[in-house]
Amino acid sequence: MSTNARSAAIKLISEYAITLPDEIPIEDIIIGQGAFFEEKPMSGADGRIIFSKKNAIIVINSRIKDKNRRRFAIAHELGHFELHKNLERFYACDEKSFMDFHQKGSQEAEANNFAAELLMPTKIFQSLLKKEPFSIQSIIELSCIFTTSITSTAIKYTQYGNHPIAVFFSQNGIIKWCAKSNDFICEYNRSKGEQLHNQSVALEFCKTKRIPDKPQIVMPIVWFKDFNISSTLYFWEQCVAIPSINAVLSFVWVSEEFSKLKYNEF
Repeated sequence: MSTNARSAAIKLISEYAITLPDEIPIEDIIIGQGAFFEEKPMSGADGRIIFSKKNAIIVINSRIKDKNRRRFAIAHELGHFELHKNLERFYACDEKSFMDFHQKGSQEAEANNFAAELLMPTKIFQSLLKKEPFSIQSIIELSCIFTTSITSTAIKYTQYGNHPIAVFFSQNGIIKWCAKSNDFICEYNRSKGEQLHNQSVALEFCKTKRIPDKPQIVMPIVWFKDFNISSTLYFWEQCVAIPSINAVLSFVWVSEEFSKLKYNEF
């Protein structure tokens, strides 16, 4: 995560005395920071910010129906206001912009990291983690608590969660980025620009537009390139589809149960 982005968010959390997830009125913070805020129908963008010499106006697409996506879009534009006011005069951000967490040096990635820390303060986030095996339901529950997107919640979990996972974002069958917990067992994953493995659950969505409701067992080679992985190591893969941009979030974690078995035992 960008140090500047996180520091800027922490500063606002302190200034506005935020101690609980529902104590984060993003629209009020925007006004308090000296910008104008409005919502109106827009085409081609979920959020925009326009800077003048002394002021800025943040506009959010009123057609956004999902409250989590709307809230993250607002915080993202506030991130541009706090971090980039002296760099550009205008930003127009679409849904793809809100998926950009790992493009080095990207101002969209910085705005995303700012929004993630502001909406999910690390101390509060960690205090709500459950001491139980990972499941995608835990990400969904945290997303509901903080009213944040699945993507931003998943990224936060890789950084501060209590179970090692990897999250892959792919679009049109191509891997765009990966985020992993620091203690994840595999070091060398399939990288940006590679095609999805033909045994991945994510590719199944690309072909059929359907995704299994439950986690599926996959072999290490589907997502990772480590050659020292035990031949009896297996992973769960479970996906969340983003049909509007033909994209998939793939959650991958070690299957403790199946990894104790040999390939020919099931």
